[in-house]
Amino acid sequence: MNASVFVDEKKLPLNPFMKSLITNVIQGIAKSLKASTGKRIEFTLQNDDLKLDVDGQDVPLDLGNAKRIVGNILSGLVKNLHGAESGEKFQFVVEE
Repeated sequence: MNASVFVDEKKLPLNPFMKSLITNVIQGIAKSLKASTGKRIEFTLQNDDLKLDVDGQDVPLDLGNAKRIVGNILSGLVKNLHGAESGEKFQFVVEE
């Protein structure tokens, strides 16, 4: 599986370590949320709004504080990446 990160619709370059880390984190979070792991997993984070989409299907994030916790994890992953400092919309995509 391959990971991509988009900031305000612009794809960020990722080194092999970050690709692997993001792939594992996204797959682990989706699995923890009991989402089916499909061919494409996409998290979109904009302000405090977080959405999860697996193979084109919206997955509800209503397990307790999951939305806030996952949002914090994802923003922590990208806040130090070059090109993400002033971003408003972040997309994390893992696909085959």
